[in-house]
Amino acid sequence: MKLYLEKLIDHGGFSRVYVARITSSFSDLKGPVVVKKAHVTKHVRYPALQHEASALLLLEGHPSTPAVYAWGRSQYYEYLAVEQLGQELGCVLEAPGGLTMRNLVVLACQMLDAVEHVHAHGLIHCDIKPSNFLFTLDGSRLKLIDFGLARSWRDSTTGLHIGQGSIPFLLGTVHYASIPVHRHHTPSRRDDVESLAYTIVKLLRGKLPWREDKPEDVLRTKLAWSGAALCAGYPPVFADLVDYARALPFKEAPDYARWRRDLRALVSEGLSDDALYEPEHNGEPKVGKPGVEDAKPLERVTEADVSKPLSEDDEDSLPDSDDNWFPTSSWPPPHIIKNVDLIGDEEGLVKARLERIEEPPAMEHPWLEPNLVEVMDA
Repeated sequence: MKLYLEKLIDHGGFSRVYVARITSSFSDLKGPVVVKKAHVTKHVRYPALQHEASALLLLEGHPSTPAVYAWGRSQYYEYLAVEQLGQELGCVLEAPGGLTMRNLVVLACQMLDAVEHVHAHGLIHCDIKPSNFLFTLDGSRLKLIDFGLARSWRDSTTGLHIGQGSIPFLLGTVHYASIPVHRHHTPSRRDDVESLAYTIVKLLRGKLPWREDKPEDVLRTKLAWSGAALCAGYPPVFADLVDYARALPFKEAPDYARWRRDLRALVSEGLSDDALYEPEHNGEPKVGKPGVEDAKPLERVTEADVSKPLSEDDEDSLPDSDDNWFPTSSWPPPHIIKNVDLIGDEEGLVKARLERIEEPPAMEHPWLEPNLVEVMDA
């Protein structure tokens, strides 16, 4: 596959995201795609976008999984071509008519479906949050994106649940991270569910009460807010979901069906299993703001409740690039995928199942000095 990068649309901690045009392909794929571009060096054995492609291939075929088309790597960058999607989930809070309870329940159930599908294939996402759910182009349903942090909750040899342990850094996004992840515990399915509960609460009340920057300050505020305080003024099922997720044991399988059933019970007209988001729905009640404007945290938090981070480092060290790589703008360092987090034979899977990006995608303003030649791996 050959591509032309037309427009930068987003950038995250590890990559930049472009709308791209296919200029040549062995498939019949037409129309624009999205291309993620990340910096790599020859020292990176398992690159992040290859890891993400492997997760998408494992999960393909489900309505919540974006299609993945092609991958390629040069001495400077790696590229991943995936399905073009629409707006982030958070846009529903800015809709002129507001967010209705009916639509909130539909979106919550779609997100539950997505998370259950990931878990059913032995993975955890590790970064569930509103900006990682995008609408399809027709705006009717959500797809889960950004699997760069995904890892297995099952041992690849025994098939049994991994054991509890610790990690040296907070994995994911601080405002949506679970309490155990704040405390640097090994993540499991429960942590995705807790992050999903906070995502649903964000839609329910329009904002989360923890807006601090430092992880320890965010944790202190999270601990102070019970589910009941967070969701005061709204049906108790939302508070119950928060408290359920926080109490879930490390190895226990979440009861996804229970929460879909309890949430759908809030909609008097009933909802089918495949109900779609309806942007024009203008019923009552409306959500998207605190149910009780003066709701206060109910818990008292001591300093002993807030664990001290084990490390400020979130990456293993890598040797600097020695390939004369001098970009014309700043790029984050390569993201390392460790052996323990691999999804099988990622290199073999991607080579067997995806088209290869044959040459560096063209763009109007390349990020390399003119005298450097980027060459794709065979």
